[in-house]
Amino acid sequence: MGHFGGDKILKEITNILLKSIRPDDFLARIGGDEFAIILNRINKIEDTGIVAEKILSHFDNSIDIPELKSIDLSISIGISCYAPATENFNAIFKQADIALYKAKYTGKKHFEFYSKLIRDLYLEKKDIVYELKKALENREYALLYQPIINIKNGKIQGLETLIRWKNENLGNIPPSKFIPIAEETGIITRYRKMGRK
Repeated sequence: MGHFGGDKILKEITNILLKSIRPDDFLARIGGDEFAIILNRINKIEDTGIVAEKILSHFDNSIDIPELKSIDLSISIGISCYAPATENFNAIFKQADIALYKAKYTGKKHFEFYSKLIRDLYLEKKDIVYELKKALENREYALLYQPIINIKNGKIQGLETLIRWKNENLGNIPPSKFIPIAEETGIITRYRKMGRK
């Protein structure tokens, strides 16, 4: 839609977010399509969830911008809470970013709170992405063939090819874990473009 369309959309998103928070809360665009909100006077973490639900509800409908066509937007929200005795701004910002990453991975129009579990999942995925980039060159993949048997006559009708990945640092990683990550990060697509199957 070009710079003009992009600016219009960002301004409309800003207006929606401003309607979702109080006058003494803080809103900033931190780059690209990412925004940060600082909520003042929050006593319970559940209250931040109420605000997140309110924001998500405002994006339920299409956004109509006269100069452009109707646009469907989906957002993901990561939430982290500040504890003055133990945290600093950079730590809180990083935690919110990790929670956002988890929310995006879980599905659109979703929010997540930062937690140690979320952080561990994020770091595990980061390790998988790093190792995946070297796995093909290191010949870490193995193909297994599982026969498809016709139950009527007991004869082999075909073969199903199964891929397995064993990594020196991560051990055996099941396809259900590494294939979605490879697709999401474009690693599978990149090798297809290079003519590798």
